[in-house]
Amino acid sequence: MSEVSLKKRWVLLSGLLLLKGHLWRWLVLFVPMCAGMFVAQRSLFPGSGDGWKKSALIWLDKQAVNLYSRAKVRFGFSDEFASRLLRVISKKS
Repeated sequence: MSEVSLKKRWVLLSGLLLLKGHLWRWLVLFVPMCAGMFVAQRSLFPGSGDGWKKSALIWLDKQAVNLYSRAKVRFGFSDEFASRLLRVISKKS
């Protein structure tokens, strides 16, 4: 085994032994880290100020577009086919 891999295992094992069974230690480790990531994300992608409902709808729309794109590639249908299919579905409802 290489020296680097032994060091990595030792660091991982010692970290687990220090944190094992102590919730407050895990919280002390992860809460500041998560808070820092949250602040960084907020500064990178500031909200539009429209509220959580509009943000949720935008997220759902992006997920639907992503799902459509993956289904189109997987099943090999065209945009024209999908358009006709959606037209048929909307007439039935």
